[in-house]
Amino acid sequence: MQAVIRDVDEVFTSVDDPPLTTVVERGERALVEAWLSRKFDQWGEVRRHLTAAYQGAAVDPEIQAGLDAWFEDVAGSIQEGLDRAGRCEPETRRVRAVLAFGQLEYLAKRWLRVGWAVDREICLRSLTDSWCYLLASSA
Repeated sequence: MQAVIRDVDEVFTSVDDPPLTTVVERGERALVEAWLSRKFDQWGEVRRHLTAAYQGAAVDPEIQAGLDAWFEDVAGSIQEGLDRAGRCEPETRRVRAVLAFGQLEYLAKRWLRVGWAVDREICLRSLTDSWCYLLASSA
């Protein structure tokens, strides 16, 4: 299952141009929205694998550890972008990164179960608003 998690990560990151760290560093709404939209588009490609990983994590601590490591890696990339930009108070950067990725991960889990219960474009706009507040402003 660890290999599956690595494969999913490869799907998510192989087409990132610019990569997440750069998107966060630049803090431009259009880049944030385009990056999030690509993730939404990729969910269908990895649906079976993510569903299996999330379900397996409930009973297998190794799978949960793999998902936790993946989450921490992505949150680390977001934090690195904030660090490079010098944006937000340094002591808030990690929690901002965790909150931002947590929102995306929760939306992905919900989509895996019920699809777009709320219109995709509304979800994209709302998540972009949230990410821009957390990551692209000095709030």
